This record gives sequence, structure tokens and C-alpha cells, in this order.
Amino acid sequence: MFFKKVRDEVEVLRKESEASERAKEAARLNFKRSLRRLARQLEEIPLDDGLKSIGDDLAGNPEGK
Repeated sequence: MFFKKVRDEVEVLRKESEASERAKEAARLNFKRSLRRLARQLEEIPLDDGLKSIGDDLAGNPEGK
């Protein structure tokens, strides 16, 4: 009887561990998907405007004049 309870508890823990691993993998895939989406959005930003703004700030011309 004792060994059956132990075996059942081990099986429950194994299943919980597998579920946890699947959840981690799903979270990892969602994170990678989010990074790809962010990368695509960043690619759509025109760099010329951003670089000009940074250059103006570095040159002490925050207004772009």
C-alpha cells in the first residue's frame, strides 16, 4: 500500500514536471515570436530621421536648425 502511494505521487510529480517543461518551452517560443515581431517593427522605422535627430542632439542643435 505504501509503495503504491509513493509510486502514484512520483507519477503525479513527473506529470507536473512535464507540464512545467511544456509551459517553459511555450513561453520561450512566445518570447522569440515577440522578438521577431519587434525586429520587424524596428525595420519599418526610417533610420534617416532617427540618425539625423541623434546627430542634431550630439551637435548641440536639438531643434534640427
